[in-house]
Amino acid sequence: MRATDGAFCVAMTDLHVFGQRDGVRTTEWERDGKKYDWGNNRGLVLLRSFNLIHWTRTNLDLTALTCPTGEVDAEGNPLPWSEMGCAWAPEMITTEDGRIMMHFTTRFQRGRNHIRYVYISDDFSRMTSEPHVLLKAPADDQGRITKNIIDSDITKTGDTYHLFCTEMGHPRHAVSKSLTGPYTFVPFNDGVP
Repeated sequence: MRATDGAFCVAMTDLHVFGQRDGVRTTEWERDGKKYDWGNNRGLVLLRSFNLIHWTRTNLDLTALTCPTGEVDAEGNPLPWSEMGCAWAPEMITTEDGRIMMHFTTRFQRGRNHIRYVYISDDFSRMTSEPHVLLKAPADDQGRITKNIIDSDITKTGDTYHLFCTEMGHPRHAVSKSLTGPYTFVPFNDGVP
């Protein structure tokens, strides 16, 4: 994206898919796949440039955060950020007051995937807020979240924010009057559950 100061900003997933194949490690994934499932990376990468030739790079290690996650394990115990199973698919939008908000998918251990957001500093080198949940899949009749929400993008049309994402392989659309929600899912028109 292009920041308000003219800088080119890129956010990327820090995921080493071919580490074992390329001889970087002896296991398929960076951490125990039985506990963290596929991917299990620890963070995201930020790149910034004014000329598309010279770049500054920041590695955001989300597993080093100490703020509450709101996630729990199978027994209901709170999970720290060190138990994040994966973070990926960062996207960005500029807020009404010119700040950069980055939203991305997270999964803790082998749990469900949700969309979170965080604000990024003007120099695109650090988070200026704690990550917060932006969108979860709808709960079932017993209050359980049984689906995954991943890969978000947000655009504003008029006074409404439109969040597009994927729920278990199906495209979803949610709307809100506020960038940070709450978002309401728009019902499917094509009969897809």
